[in-house]
Amino acid sequence: MKQWNFLQPDPEIMGRIERHLGCSPIISALLVNRGIHSEPQAEQFLDFSFQRLTSPDSFTDMDKAARRIYHAIIHQQHILIFGDYDVDGITGTALLHDFLKITGALVSCYIPHRETEGYGLQKRHINNDALCRGINLIITVDCGSSSHDVMPAARQAGIDIIVTDHHAISDAIPEALAVINPKRKDCSSLAENLAGVGVVYFLIIYLRKYLRDMGFWISRNEPNLKNYCDLVALGTIADLVPLTCDNRIFVKNGMDMLSTGKRAGIRSLIEISGIKAAAIDTEDIAFKLAPRLNAAGRMEHAGTALRLLLESDVCKAKELAQSLNALNTQRKYVEQQIFDEIRQRICAHPEQFNEMALVIAGKDWAPGVLGIVASRLVQLYFLPVILIAVQNGVGKGSARSIPGFDIFQGIHACADCLIRYGGHALAGGLEINADRIPEFQMRFNRIAGSKITGEQRVVHIGVDRVLNLEDISESLISDMDLLKPYGMGNPEPVFYTNHVHVASSKIVGNNTRRMILKPVDRSSHPGILAVQFNCDPRIPTGQDIEEMVYRLRWNYWNGSRTMQILVEDAKFSLQSDSSESIMTFNTG
Repeated sequence: MKQWNFLQPDPEIMGRIERHLGCSPIISALLVNRGIHSEPQAEQFLDFSFQRLTSPDSFTDMDKAARRIYHAIIHQQHILIFGDYDVDGITGTALLHDFLKITGALVSCYIPHRETEGYGLQKRHINNDALCRGINLIITVDCGSSSHDVMPAARQAGIDIIVTDHHAISDAIPEALAVINPKRKDCSSLAENLAGVGVVYFLIIYLRKYLRDMGFWISRNEPNLKNYCDLVALGTIADLVPLTCDNRIFVKNGMDMLSTGKRAGIRSLIEISGIKAAAIDTEDIAFKLAPRLNAAGRMEHAGTALRLLLESDVCKAKELAQSLNALNTQRKYVEQQIFDEIRQRICAHPEQFNEMALVIAGKDWAPGVLGIVASRLVQLYFLPVILIAVQNGVGKGSARSIPGFDIFQGIHACADCLIRYGGHALAGGLEINADRIPEFQMRFNRIAGSKITGEQRVVHIGVDRVLNLEDISESLISDMDLLKPYGMGNPEPVFYTNHVHVASSKIVGNNTRRMILKPVDRSSHPGILAVQFNCDPRIPTGQDIEEMVYRLRWNYWNGSRTMQILVEDAKFSLQSDSSESIMTFNTG
């Protein structure tokens, strides 16, 4: 169920911001709706300078980590970067590797296999002589906060460990040499919303300055860290963290870097994904680049994606991009099979799924795609979903949640059922013995049922502003570009208009409706192109729209751009011989 919530920005605050910035009332309303309540806040929101970043000094253990890494660089000790297999972990690994190589460090990378090794640094990795022979220092990326049993084994092997991570720390802090995680209770950085790659970025900011203080750059070229923001933007957007504060600065500067196409691997991936580099946006990353990078770890090994990010040879980069594209096609096929199987099970036995959460296990499912399937089911049913792939008596699960229900805490409450687990409020992962799944399912459903209300299962669409079609102009859409990048914490603006004439309409492709919209009383209006995805094909073409909520976009075609409406939800007037009725149709 969808509910339109009309936001009511304070007119007095709007007026102050409008006068201060010299912007339109619409832009000031959009800023206030995003929590901007003063002139200084508005200036900061529109300022993407690195001077506004959180101080790296505020991270606990940052100095310890820099000193140890400096020692390893100077004494040519072997550093192993141990990264996670998702886009956040891969980009963070590539970022740290590139920076350390510039310093002349002896460094290598390791990404575990998603299915055979699972998440995070484990004791068996330390005991793997082929992996850890000659290693003096391990730096984790996007993992390590729950690797408590690893630390004694590492100390015994003479290996220091520096943890860089952003996941929740449920218990004690692991006894590593340094643990850089903004979610530490004793961390004063207030940068809790960073992705793993963002934590790594703050580490290299601090490390670069530490090396400068030690006179390291006197005989070397000091790197410009803005050149690494493309990697930070990729990982940050892919990990669905809020695009506010530091993340907003990272992503805006990173998008600028991505549009230049300086990194051969990313440029090749952009080309094969059919993205126009000059107009790349956060949706391109979230729905085109990130899935292809993730496909490597989901279907084979994430090392392919890492090699792409590190590759400087154009020909090799294109080959790797083609491999990732093929794996992504395979991923979509496997994902659809699992999704269809689950839908059939729910439709055949709805009484078994009458809960406030879906916890479903299946044999021989590909664990690597379960997170995507879970996300699709969350969108469909709007409740928390945990999918568990069972093989050889052990289940590996992926969890996705709805706003307002912390799925990590829900899983944590069932910790005694699990082998291990991790994650954050909206997503998580777990491992469980197959015979404990029914108990876990019952307990987790009970927890979800006690926490989730019917109101939380309503999809709320925040409507920023009521517009007439005549209010929509190229200058408005250009002004709105100031609010980008859009994402978690900074949603794309949504508008409302009523009494719209549909001058033309046709269904194209997979239930996509293309229309030309005009004001009912303005036939001289040139009309605006509108698109509705996942529309209801039963609605006859040519019916006018009573009410609609929508987003405004540029439509790029043949080197030019035109205004476009992307309909989010609409109510159509359906005329009949006896009376007028209104049908509501929801776009996906």
